[in-house]
Amino acid sequence: MHTSVYSEAMQQEIPTSFVFPDAYFANRTDRFPVVYGLNGYSANNTSMFYPALKAVIEEGADKFGFMFVVPDNGYDSWYLDRPGDNKMYETFVAKELVEYVDTRYRTIRDRDHRIICGASMGGHGALFLSRTYPEKYGIVGSFSGVVDLLWESASFREGPHNGNRPLEECRALLNVDKYKDKGFAIYQDIGFHDHLYKSNNAFHNKLVELNIPHVYVEREGKHDGPYWPEAWRAFLEFAANEIELREKK
Repeated sequence: MHTSVYSEAMQQEIPTSFVFPDAYFANRTDRFPVVYGLNGYSANNTSMFYPALKAVIEEGADKFGFMFVVPDNGYDSWYLDRPGDNKMYETFVAKELVEYVDTRYRTIRDRDHRIICGASMGGHGALFLSRTYPEKYGIVGSFSGVVDLLWESASFREGPHNGNRPLEECRALLNVDKYKDKGFAIYQDIGFHDHLYKSNNAFHNKLVELNIPHVYVEREGKHDGPYWPEAWRAFLEFAANEIELREKK
């Protein structure tokens, strides 16, 4: 379902896509975990639904009972608040959208059943929003994620777009300690031939150094569409297993 969600912070409708498991309509009382999927630079809410990845998302919805929410990203918002550009995507995704979804749909309204993930700029967004709002998200996934804006992002080297926040707060590699002892389930996936490989490997090594539990996967592939479906499939399996473990505690 491709629709829109009104953002008070931006005073406009933000295109947003939804995928529901079949079980959502089969039983009118059950509640469901939510996967917030974040797109990359220059993409939009429909970009994620190319055939190979769309099939993985629909399979994950029915197999694991996941509801998917995919917002537009303002082309280059980096999921940060930038009032001067009227791009308030930190506020929209972490506050307005979560409230909208939990108010209108049968979701399980706690961090253990709220998942955030994304590729490239979306990986940055997932890492940034999860550590900034640890009460909102318990499971986080980064696929080919930008983990250091200055290291890998030409747009930030040419002119920072960090808006309301100091740039240091926006760089995941400088804030790895923020994940420690917060109960996150972290999944990181990167291709050997991705231009972000070195920074992702450095992020993984920092997690190891700080003894922060996580799953780190390296596989053949580049920073492109053919790579991401398998990363998504592995992450959804990881997320489903993590939810099962948490529900048993």
